[in-house]
Amino acid sequence: MNTNNKFPLEVKECEYKGEHYSARDDDEDCMITDSLTPLAAQYHWTTPTEFPCCPNVINDEGLLIYKENLKEGRVFTSNKYDTYYVVDKGKWTDGDELIILATNKDNTFLSWSIVSVKIRKGKYVHTSIKRTLGKDLSTKFFKALIGEGTLSSDELNTIDCL
Repeated sequence: MNTNNKFPLEVKECEYKGEHYSARDDDEDCMITDSLTPLAAQYHWTTPTEFPCCPNVINDEGLLIYKENLKEGRVFTSNKYDTYYVVDKGKWTDGDELIILATNKDNTFLSWSIVSVKIRKGKYVHTSIKRTLGKDLSTKFFKALIGEGTLSSDELNTIDCL
């Protein structure tokens, strides 16, 4: 399966405007907001969130350091609504971007999340890729994104519909 058709998600190069980046004030497609963690930002992620594993430095080894911090079972994200824990992590097959599979441990259909992290404009930018897949499909999708598996056309259609 070629996942390059839709992924990786590109964050537009935007102008920094105080607490967020935006190409224009009304350009929601470009919205990147600061998170509750220094050096972390959120792309199309409305709830202010903490990223406890996020490094406190940005350098050439930043994503490697971040990946090493992401131990299975550690808190990956935390906000006033939920806490997600690291299940697995890997590198996107096409670039300098981490992919994290996380769960909030509720074992419900909405309890799984796939997030990408890349360094842009001096921040670790976190993008929620999918949050509604369930354990099996989330794991298969994660594996496909890091080049360790494939998805059938039916599975890809299911993901596109969610």
